[in-house]
Amino acid sequence: MFRRTTTVILIGGHSLQHAFLGAWLGRFDRLSVVAEADDGKKAMELLHKYKPALVLMDFDDIGFPSLDILIRIRTGFPKTRVIIYCSGINGRRATKLIRAGAAGFVLKTARSGEMEDAIRTVLDGGVYLSPDFLMSLGTGTGQRMPRKRAN
Repeated sequence: MFRRTTTVILIGGHSLQHAFLGAWLGRFDRLSVVAEADDGKKAMELLHKYKPALVLMDFDDIGFPSLDILIRIRTGFPKTRVIIYCSGINGRRATKLIRAGAAGFVLKTARSGEMEDAIRTVLDGGVYLSPDFLMSLGTGTGQRMPRKRAN
């Protein structure tokens, strides 16, 4: 399914949520959850240790300090892609998070295939905004926005 082995860190959420998300991610041959963090300090320690390709961040649990975490990930680990999953978020805050480095947003009520679509899109260099996420902002339908490639 995925072309190369991808390391993943889960940030925020609760142990049980991590267990379910980790089990779901485990069904993909080339996705490997290497660590879990429940706060920003632990997250940064684990990022330094593992240098993952992907971070899945529970915005509901971490809250607005995730803006600081995203900025630190973008500057310290520019190749690491971050997908935010949350119950809902307002447009202004979403814009700040995208500018800070979020490569995708998925609502917790989305079907599991949405998270898979988001992971594929961001690992391919694009930005993923799920249809349910965009509907929560009142902007219409979701879309995959591929990264512009330099010629």
